[in-house]
Amino acid sequence: MLRVIGKNILSVSISAAALTGYAGWLSLPETTTFQSVYDRFIAREESRPRVFEDGIVVRMNREAPPVAALEEALRDQPWTSVERSPGFNVKPIILRALPASSERVMGRLITRIRAEKIEAQTVMLDGRPASAPRPTITSPITNRRGASYIIAGTAARPLEELKAPPIQVNSFSLSKNGVTREQLLAALFVPISSAPIAPNAPSARPVRSIARAEAPKTRAEAPNVSSRVFGMQAPSGHQILIRGSIELSGGLALTNAKDKIAVVRESRGQFIESGAVWIRDARYEIFVESLEGQLVAEVRSPQGDVVGRGYADLSTIVGDRKNFDGVALRVFPVTPGISGRVQAAYGPSVVPKGVRGARVDVLQTQVKIKSVDGGHFEETKFSEGSRVSVKTHSKDHWPTILTATSGREAIVPMYSTKMMNALVNLTSKDSEAAEIAIRTKGVVWGRVTRAGQPVAGARVEVITQGSGNPIYFNELMLPEASMALTGSNGLFAIPAATRGVHGVQVFIGKRLSDPVFLSAEPGSVSALELDVMKDSVVQARAYDAFKVDTPLRAEIRPLGHVKQRHMMIENAEDAENQVKFANLGMPSILDIDGGSDYLPMRVIQNPETRTLLLPMVPRAWYDLVIGRLKYNNGPQAGNVIGFIQGARFRVTMDADSLSPAARVIYFDARGEVTSQTYGEPGGGFLLLGVNEGLHTVIVDSENSDRSYAATVLVQDGVVASISHWLR
Repeated sequence: MLRVIGKNILSVSISAAALTGYAGWLSLPETTTFQSVYDRFIAREESRPRVFEDGIVVRMNREAPPVAALEEALRDQPWTSVERSPGFNVKPIILRALPASSERVMGRLITRIRAEKIEAQTVMLDGRPASAPRPTITSPITNRRGASYIIAGTAARPLEELKAPPIQVNSFSLSKNGVTREQLLAALFVPISSAPIAPNAPSARPVRSIARAEAPKTRAEAPNVSSRVFGMQAPSGHQILIRGSIELSGGLALTNAKDKIAVVRESRGQFIESGAVWIRDARYEIFVESLEGQLVAEVRSPQGDVVGRGYADLSTIVGDRKNFDGVALRVFPVTPGISGRVQAAYGPSVVPKGVRGARVDVLQTQVKIKSVDGGHFEETKFSEGSRVSVKTHSKDHWPTILTATSGREAIVPMYSTKMMNALVNLTSKDSEAAEIAIRTKGVVWGRVTRAGQPVAGARVEVITQGSGNPIYFNELMLPEASMALTGSNGLFAIPAATRGVHGVQVFIGKRLSDPVFLSAEPGSVSALELDVMKDSVVQARAYDAFKVDTPLRAEIRPLGHVKQRHMMIENAEDAENQVKFANLGMPSILDIDGGSDYLPMRVIQNPETRTLLLPMVPRAWYDLVIGRLKYNNGPQAGNVIGFIQGARFRVTMDADSLSPAARVIYFDARGEVTSQTYGEPGGGFLLLGVNEGLHTVIVDSENSDRSYAATVLVQDGVVASISHWLR
């Protein structure tokens, strides 16, 4: 009897469960997929800190009175440790940061897909947009670390556009060249092997990125599609196999089930081939056509942010021509946006003390940040590759000015007012001269190091006018006029720097660095940390800006070098054009000469950038554009030209950086001036009437809350150039 009752109860329970599940399934929308149901109702993911420093768990009592104050503290100091319950005998709970909801993630994905579809539909083969609504480009400021910010009082000046008749620079006939539309698109968007495309070959499907392997889009600053590769080549009909381990270093960790690791080969600024990654086994495998360039491993969040990156130089690996085993890739954390630490330059403790509440102004932008506990600050508004000048203010200190680049922590030293006033008084001939210097001039304060340690015996030479000679410091940290080289502390100073841009070079014995440039302002300190071990070897290529497959021979000269150093780039596709910069870990300012048919250009190369791509502007095109616009620059004004890939964009600059008659025009990939109020991907812009000096250009991209920022050194007679891919 009991067995019968038990069987009946079991049958009823199973039937009820089945009916409930079926009813729940019927209640779902028809478009529901198993993956969406899994992601929303089954998967349970926890978001934890990506970079684990001390393995901290935060516990707190949500019902206790100190909770509000503690939550405020945690927002300002995310790494605060609270080990005990605040009181009232209430059981503490573990706090976790909530991940973005599935609706928000899906919204971002749908927005991106729609943007790509719109772009694909509105950009025709000849580069002219079809009828489509103009994009609304916005760039709200975000901050993920919790540091407060305010908007500056001065806004970026919208530039009036100049209208000009379209200029036909060159054309490409499909019928005359015997290729199809699909083949042409494939040539533009995917790498081409060493074999030429046959006129009657099957149509290649154009792709926009290495989507199958979840690899990011190319990091190139300009298009560089070539039909040949150099370096060690794979045997005919074969590929080179490279495999090895992947190590997450520096506290980097995968914290989300949808985090991805991509391994690709980067060559000439492009991602060429992508490989396979086994996350559980911490290994990868990739087939490549050449050993040119580098292997790049990137950890990407579900939102597409790069949170970790590592490299391996392919020219240094050893093995046979077909297989390379054991090529390890170490991936380190990448800090998004502009970030750094404000700290007291000198104090009683050995470890520099962080300055909380310092205001960090990103010059010539609307961004202001406040440092939190430990002196940390962060602004994720700026995209990868950005370069800005920041000015930091703190009570009882002189403001500090320095250059910051995205993805690299900037250390901002703060010098007390008493200390700087004493320095100026000690180095001035009398008190009256000291008062004038404090009001009208600034101070350059620097240190020469080697791998973080001070260097003695270095000579610093100022290559610009109006600032006098540097002074050096003895063992007691006092300026000593008799010293001609750095002492054991490696310190030097220029105590009377006039307003403007200045350059210095470092001599150590027979070795000479490339010039380093900085901005000086009255009553401010321009900080320099010059590491003589920091140099870089990059692959360089110069080409016609509107015929990207046409390599050019060009000469590269570091601006202001006392020995007129120069490097040559050959125009052969198979030439290994490697150039070396002794940049002291700071951006290099380079003058580029492509011959009489091209404009002399000026570019700034970030020390972390591994490829130098130089689109050269034909002089005939430039003269024709300026002539049709009937535009003449005023005195002490120059022009800036930019080449932007990846997305529609709009350009802005600070009003003080522009002359009253400043204008902007946009052109497409063929150099034809367009009538839009924005630029198309593959095209560029021309800023006319920019004041001479060091300025910041902001490029806002469509459907993105981030902006690319680049400093340019403008001078009459030389066109400042920017090339970038909006990721």
